[in-house]
Amino acid sequence: MNFEDIKPLIEKYQGRGPRYTSYPTALQFTDKFTDVDYQEHVFASNQQPVPRPLSLYFHIPFCQSLCYYCGCNKVVTHKMSQVEHYMDHLYQEIEMQSNLYDGDRFVEQIHLGGGTPTYLSSEMLEEMMEVVAQSFHLGLPSKLQMAIEIDPRTVNAQRAAELVGIGFNRVSLGVQDLDPVVQKAINREQSFEEISDIVSATRDAGGDSVSFDLLYGLPHQTLPRFQQTLERVLTLKPDRIALYNYAHMPDKIASQRLIETSALPSASAKIELFLLAHRELDAAGYVYLGMDHFALPTDPLAIAFRNNTMQRNFQGYSTHAGCDLVGMGVSAISHVNGCYSQNSTSIKAYSESISHNRLPVARGFSLTHDDMIRADVIQRLMCQGSIHPVEISRTYDIIFEQYFYSELDILKGFVSDGILTVQDNGWQVTDIGRYFLRSIAMVFDASLPKVQQPNVALLVSQQSAYSNLL
Repeated sequence: MNFEDIKPLIEKYQGRGPRYTSYPTALQFTDKFTDVDYQEHVFASNQQPVPRPLSLYFHIPFCQSLCYYCGCNKVVTHKMSQVEHYMDHLYQEIEMQSNLYDGDRFVEQIHLGGGTPTYLSSEMLEEMMEVVAQSFHLGLPSKLQMAIEIDPRTVNAQRAAELVGIGFNRVSLGVQDLDPVVQKAINREQSFEEISDIVSATRDAGGDSVSFDLLYGLPHQTLPRFQQTLERVLTLKPDRIALYNYAHMPDKIASQRLIETSALPSASAKIELFLLAHRELDAAGYVYLGMDHFALPTDPLAIAFRNNTMQRNFQGYSTHAGCDLVGMGVSAISHVNGCYSQNSTSIKAYSESISHNRLPVARGFSLTHDDMIRADVIQRLMCQGSIHPVEISRTYDIIFEQYFYSELDILKGFVSDGILTVQDNGWQVTDIGRYFLRSIAMVFDASLPKVQQPNVALLVSQQSAYSNLL
């Protein structure tokens, strides 16, 4: 691909919009949705003839130091009493949630995010996994994926091996950038050697997958500096790479006010950083999956992409289809049987709910029939890169061309720009079009004014400071 062909389209399709880890997006969640509503959805899910497997997410909000760029729900503390108090409440929530699900609901995926999950010691993580195993029915070891996000500053080679021993077969390292000047500007100083040791130890211990998170658009980032970071990253050959755009929103994220605004790359410089990264990763053989994510051709996610079985949820892209997602911990989001529910975002409110033996659901959303149709269309676009009207019409008993009459008129512009092609069975996203998936998806978002939808590509996440440039 000639990446220069993307530049004029970037200039045309600019704006703000969601990342569509859910539809409707989190902005549509309401506090009218309660824990009672959530439990009703779980009960309905249990009644399905073929029970859906479960995917569990646990939010560990604690960090040892403040990373200036980060917009995640986090608490910087060195008070272990606060951590232990939170974990006690998390264990209570695990028990409360597990009691809702029938015994034939097997867990196929576990993911720990944060904050910094590796803030917890290996002993604490092992204890937590024992609580999970005693509460839920875990799937076969060959099918169970256990992933954990790692701050390299909290893990050495020995701990990396211990994590694999506990059962974490997938690890994601927050690398961000390897340049010392950039690292100092964002208060995230970590050496290449530390990261390399973790990767080697994880693989030697039998870990299945190593992922890296990278950020572009950070203060003091230049093409030569970022080129060096990419070259060093590629020597470690991570199985997956997530390339995120740093979205500077100091009015919403207080810690970002500590970043020197004048040191940030210009909008045009960020585009060049983006194009540089995509050229380098393409040349190194990585498959671009869309929406920030790359994978080696042999990685299960790349295989799922080729087989049109890739899925998208709050953790990004996944190989596991058809799971009910159960989120536990502060701010965690669940997606169960046509509803979204989010826990309280403050530890105090979260703990108070648990102390009163009440699920800490603070808000959520029950999908309507129209929401389910649009969510399906958007999911297919984000993952398979296609729209097949006959399949949608048959599944939801609609006439697609009539139901989406105004939306299909807008799609003509994407066809003219080479982002979509018209085929006998519908529309197919082109190779260049994969860089504008959100732009296309926004056409089908009922909460957005249709007149604005064609002009969106420089998208900023509604849920995180880790939004993508494209």
